[in-house]
Amino acid sequence: MRNVPPDIAAQYAAGATTFCTCWTLIPRGGPALGFTDHDGDLIVNGTLHAAATGVDGADLELELGLATTAGALKGALTSGALDEVALAGGAFDGARIEVRLVDWTNSSQWLLLDAGLLGEVKRDESGFTAEIRGVAQALDQERGRYFQPSCSADLGDARCKVDLAAAAYNATGSVTGGDGGALVLCGPLAQADHWFSRGALTFSSGANAGLTFAIKDQRALSGGQAILLWDAPPAPVAAGDSFALVAGCDKSWATCGAKFANAPNFRGFPSMPGDDRAFLYPSAGDSGANGDVVTP
Repeated sequence: MRNVPPDIAAQYAAGATTFCTCWTLIPRGGPALGFTDHDGDLIVNGTLHAAATGVDGADLELELGLATTAGALKGALTSGALDEVALAGGAFDGARIEVRLVDWTNSSQWLLLDAGLLGEVKRDESGFTAEIRGVAQALDQERGRYFQPSCSADLGDARCKVDLAAAAYNATGSVTGGDGGALVLCGPLAQADHWFSRGALTFSSGANAGLTFAIKDQRALSGGQAILLWDAPPAPVAAGDSFALVAGCDKSWATCGAKFANAPNFRGFPSMPGDDRAFLYPSAGDSGANGDVVTP
């Protein structure tokens, strides 16, 4: 049962309220940041919550019991603390977020509506939308192992054991062209087409220096290489920007053995039958399915 402070309960009972919403963002290893939809700054629970930041909450859903709560935090990236490069670089990934109902006439009176973690952050031309995941979200996370044909390990982790520092799995280059965003063109690479697909590209110079992006595909193109990223970097990619590449893996048995010579450490079940076998049925002409007696 939620304990509602008496002053807040009295305002609700009176029908006239002076409430606003405050969001407290607590990054891992960083100071707390506060935002409010009120027209003036408020100090709530010891943290300054800034107004006029363009931040607003949307579609916050509260559920009873262990049901997962969901919502979104939207903003126009007008706050100096929530700049686009920091969001894209993962500075706020997994940050704790607290949502409070606050009496703006007396900010010591507040009600904690929800608490959770910052999930996926999406950017567009007008700003950003950050998913709010309730604490019950942890109950949906994988625990133990799944029986599946593909590998459950991540390339290079303690279960995979592939040494990603090996020269064959790395390359460096510099941008020669592209569309300034997700498509990056560079000079020739020693590795074959798709070698770095599902891998990672990290910029070492330019406006996106230090940021890492997942690679969707990589292949030869007009005497060089075309690298397509899953997401466009927050700052324009310019000719001369340098980067480093790390190979990727599609988590299949064939790739594990042929590309990485790592079949003994494969963490999947490649011989496990799939749904197609479970729903298989006999048809006319199938060997052994015509009613004949089969002699052992």
